[in-house]
Amino acid sequence: MKILLLDKFDNFLQWWADGLAQIVPTSWGSRHKQLKQHLLLHYNEKELLIEHFAQVADEATTRHLISTYDESDKKNVQEWLAKSPELSTLPTILRLQSDRILVKRLRYPAAARADLRNVISYDINRQTPFSREDVYFDFEEIATKDASAHIEVDLFLIPKKELEPLESTIKALELRLTAIDISGPTSVSGVNLLPIQSEKKCNQPPYRIWFGLFILWLSLITLIPVKLILDSNATIIHLEQQQKNGITTIQPLKELRDRYAKHVNKSKFLNHLRSKHIGALDLLGEITNLLSDNTWIRRFEFKNGTLRLQGESTNASEILGILDGSPRFSSPTFSSPVTRNNSNGSDRFKIAVSVTPNSDL
Repeated sequence: MKILLLDKFDNFLQWWADGLAQIVPTSWGSRHKQLKQHLLLHYNEKELLIEHFAQVADEATTRHLISTYDESDKKNVQEWLAKSPELSTLPTILRLQSDRILVKRLRYPAAARADLRNVISYDINRQTPFSREDVYFDFEEIATKDASAHIEVDLFLIPKKELEPLESTIKALELRLTAIDISGPTSVSGVNLLPIQSEKKCNQPPYRIWFGLFILWLSLITLIPVKLILDSNATIIHLEQQQKNGITTIQPLKELRDRYAKHVNKSKFLNHLRSKHIGALDLLGEITNLLSDNTWIRRFEFKNGTLRLQGESTNASEILGILDGSPRFSSPTFSSPVTRNNSNGSDRFKIAVSVTPNSDL
């Protein structure tokens, strides 16, 4: 349904742009036509068909058929591209037949939707006989009745090894693929098997430093008021004893009692603040109770209402659903792709999740 709506919206934009091209200056209209041009590649195991579409139309304006094993064919196409160097800058789409694509339907908790590509990228190793580094893949979400609880997706992939002869030919022609899509009886629009390059580098301070600083800060704000109260109380006791002996007057004692009352109020205020906010040790205990024994937490960071976890598990994809089901946590996502620990078969993961304050529970 989502892809169908997008197609209808694209058709509306195309109609609107064609109408607008009739009233804009000629130079703008020629630029609009340039944007419509593209190269379409059709590939089988032995031949590559290159079609040049000058405008959006049913028929290509130019076609060249290349044998992937015939160097003379490549030279003819290279000469054609050299005569029209602007063709090398056009969007280049590789269209594969659907019978060459492996399709598999997968099911995940709804909490995985925010980081679905990373979850599926890791799951390729388990759901298919291929490693994710050895395939081109994309997915399409399927509309279901219980979308609020679970999501279903169709996974499309093709091993990179099958396209190796084509890659050498494209490299020799100095073309750069813009997309890899699918055609055939079960054609799917909106799917692009080319990988998305979006690596995020994280440079987080060590967990032990943050945790140590937090404990030190917590100790200071707890011990300083207590020490002030104890010192004031000891002074009051001492002065009361002196008063009984007639050594001092009552005025200093009254001032110290007022100071003592102020320190007590400050201490109560700090205790009230601590009761409104959950502590890191309480969070660590709750995480321990939620996660199963096959999950290990190696780094634990709590800052500005966000808890960051790093560790290993036999099934990292289920952690998002567990955290999302707790009233203490919300919006759990993978902060980086899940990786495999080949030494013990577990999943390495990094998760960020928002923590709900005590006052909002």
